[in-house]
Amino acid sequence: MIKRISKWIVRLALLLVFLYVFSTLFVYFYSFKDDTRKADAVIVLGAAVWFNKPSPVLKERIDHGIDLYKKGYAKKIIFTGGKYNAETPSESSISKKYAIKQGVPANDIYIEESSRITEQNLQNAKHIMDHEHLKNALIVSDPYHMRRAMTMAAFTGIKAFTSPTEHSAYRTWGKKLPFLSHEGINLAGYVITYPARWINHNYIKITWTDL
Repeated sequence: MIKRISKWIVRLALLLVFLYVFSTLFVYFYSFKDDTRKADAVIVLGAAVWFNKPSPVLKERIDHGIDLYKKGYAKKIIFTGGKYNAETPSESSISKKYAIKQGVPANDIYIEESSRITEQNLQNAKHIMDHEHLKNALIVSDPYHMRRAMTMAAFTGIKAFTSPTEHSAYRTWGKKLPFLSHEGINLAGYVITYPARWINHNYIKITWTDL
């Protein structure tokens, strides 16, 4: 009995290691994918704010979103990201202020201020897109973040195209490897829990429809 349990534990451990390695490699190779094209909007995924200013990671994303807008790839920008706490400004409001200073008209900017994680970024962006009749979007984030972001965008129902930042704040391998590993784990976790998310998503949908 103990031997059987031990075998199953070893098998499970090997499966998890395989899934992690596969997921991490998937994230790495997907990071080179750039499908930038004309779209209705640019969705800039949130990142940290430092002392009421964009962190280096967020600044790279904002700059890339602004560049896409100015080059005519989209006529609207959706900045995402809520507050770290009640006393700090939201990531998206800081992004908007930065973009306006760079010459983007306020009327062409939408923000959502209630999200804390990538999945919520995209869910709230989808609500804005539906309300404003925007059919598709370019997703802007760091290259290693793109695989998970695109997976979540698909699940959220956003017709999206990749447009990773050309320059990442994670420039050295000392910074790249932890981020890559983190994204590999997160992607694997998201995929594993996908069936539960699908059931929950459809259950809520049915419940609200029947009310």
